[in-house]
Amino acid sequence: MKSIPYFIFFFFIIHVAAQDLSRNIEGKVTDSGRPLSNVSVVIKGTSEGVHTNRKGAYSIRAHPKDVLVFSYVGMQTVEIDVDYDTSIIDVRLLPKVEVLEEVTVKKKRPFTPNELLIAYPTNKNLIKTTRGILDKDRASFSIRIIDGKNLIPVGTDFLFSLQNFYPQMEVIRECEPDPICPKVILQKWSSGARPTAIFDVDGVIYEYPPTFIPVNDIERVAILVRNGAISRYGPQGAGGVIIINTKSTAWMDDIAIKRTYDNSGLRDSLIAAINKNDKYAPGFPDYLKQFDAAPSVGKTLEIFDDLKKKYGDSPYYFIEVSDFFKRRWKNREKAGELLDLMGSEFPRDVTALKALAFKYEELGQFENALKTYLKVLNLESRAAQSFRDVANAYNELGNYSRAFAVYARYEHAINELDSIAFDVSGTDILMGTEASNIVRLNGKQLSVRKSTIEKAITTPKTRLVFEWNNDQAEFELQFVDTDANAFSWKKTKNDTDILLQNQKQKGYTTKQFFLEDTLNAKWEVYINYLGNRSDTPTYLKVMVFFDYGSPSQKKEVKVYKLRHKNVNQELFKVSNSNKVVFN
Repeated sequence: MKSIPYFIFFFFIIHVAAQDLSRNIEGKVTDSGRPLSNVSVVIKGTSEGVHTNRKGAYSIRAHPKDVLVFSYVGMQTVEIDVDYDTSIIDVRLLPKVEVLEEVTVKKKRPFTPNELLIAYPTNKNLIKTTRGILDKDRASFSIRIIDGKNLIPVGTDFLFSLQNFYPQMEVIRECEPDPICPKVILQKWSSGARPTAIFDVDGVIYEYPPTFIPVNDIERVAILVRNGAISRYGPQGAGGVIIINTKSTAWMDDIAIKRTYDNSGLRDSLIAAINKNDKYAPGFPDYLKQFDAAPSVGKTLEIFDDLKKKYGDSPYYFIEVSDFFKRRWKNREKAGELLDLMGSEFPRDVTALKALAFKYEELGQFENALKTYLKVLNLESRAAQSFRDVANAYNELGNYSRAFAVYARYEHAINELDSIAFDVSGTDILMGTEASNIVRLNGKQLSVRKSTIEKAITTPKTRLVFEWNNDQAEFELQFVDTDANAFSWKKTKNDTDILLQNQKQKGYTTKQFFLEDTLNAKWEVYINYLGNRSDTPTYLKVMVFFDYGSPSQKKEVKVYKLRHKNVNQELFKVSNSNKVVFN
């Protein structure tokens, strides 16, 4: 009988000893040298486990002879035994290789816009956006779609219920008197930045939560973050995007919102009209016919001096003749001299000076462009566009420190003096994008800290920038991709978009777009010019950036003269294969 207590005591000692043998196992999980975050590290045969952090590191308590299982989607699972002297286990995961026999890979035919529209009522993985219908199953990025039927009408607005489906979402309600209240934060960047989300509601973009929408009227909600949000909405989507499709639009009518979304979101009628469009044609004034007959440069200059008596009161006469010298005589030097003359004769005409700067840039005369933009800044020292143009002119000349200083000075002044604060993911998104790009490409030359360089927002590779010289100009830009999806952007005096109104208040005459980084994607870009409330033409400068933000970044520039009204014209074709064809 005495043997029983001894047996129990002996078992207890062995058990305690085994517990003492447990130890903390640490390590890092990588893929080709890069840290892998969110890798599952589990003790085999148990539910005990952890995940790696953003640096690929993990820490777990285990016993000798335990087996650690490392698993990650798309990678081969690895199992490693824990030895008595093990304390550090670093693991390198390799991609899964699927062995297939006699498989023929065929390109998946994309659904047409009409097919997606027909499938929308029954396919819960489709969501309507300002740029057409997005298919979760075919998207190249992560997207979360929530059926409106699952949203419970609790709390003061739909955000209360939405948080149950996306726990990472933070809603800050104690933000009065800030007009953007409540604030919605979907993600936190490694830099510590906390940009707010924007909302795409039935084709209307809001920079603040549309809490006026009844929960019961929501058909479907989608949440986009990081690359998915930025690729479709540009840096404006840096804080993520919440897309809302409603069952009806009665609530919009009640609060007098002008909708730009037609429920299909694909503008089939627009595509039909575009197919009949003409190529861009500048339209030459009648007096240029006299120049066509000139047999030499000298005779052309005589005609110029003679006609100047009649047309010299218009700065655009000088631009027209300058273009003629470049086009007919290939004489860029004389073309530049005529532009110089225009600048000296119209030193206080801001609209003309902007067109002049565009033409200098087209000729590659960036020093003259900078001098012209400095004149404009002196005349319009409160306009954000003036600072932005000067900063970009310095950047073109390779004076990156001066360019970045202009951006920084503007941001400081706005935060101190303006009622609409500078916000890298809001009103001043254009300048925020360009300042970030200078840091990203030239941070070392600027002696900027590495953490600041890493903070610079990463954007899709293909960037389109449209600038116009006349702030009264009205027009509609139209974009059509290879799958016949279309979207448009309007610049008119009656725009109701709050972000656009704030940009107008700050004096912006520029708009940027980012094309999704889809392999071999091709776009056709059209314009319908509506006028500028005067008889003078509007000059539109288009810049197409390829590999934007990378050392191989390159840019193409074209200046268009807009005169023909209410005519859809094709401006250019562009593809993500670094090719643009201007008309």
